[in-house]
Amino acid sequence: AFVYSRETAADGHHFHARMFAPGLGIGEDPATGGAVAAFAGVLMQFEPLGDGEHSFTVEQGYAMGRPSEIGLQMVIRDGALASAEIAGSAVLVSEGGLRA
Repeated sequence: AFVYSRETAADGHHFHARMFAPGLGIGEDPATGGAVAAFAGVLMQFEPLGDGEHSFTVEQGYAMGRPSEIGLQMVIRDGALASAEIAGSAVLVSEGGLRA
């Protein structure tokens, strides 16, 4: 579940989000770029955005002490989503590999 609010923890941010996936063994994820990319579709459906370029900062991970900021840039043309891009940075906390 990816839940969001317009009430943010930090000034200048647009949305506060939390991502839970207990069925996948993820109690809460501090930064979910793929979910923020899909969030562009949610914004198109439920937020009044006009044509043009829109930039948002989505904060995530604050409740778990691992704050992150993910940038979402959207371009809307003729009322349709023409493109969506995400940006951000991450801190490596673990690493793994698979062997055949």
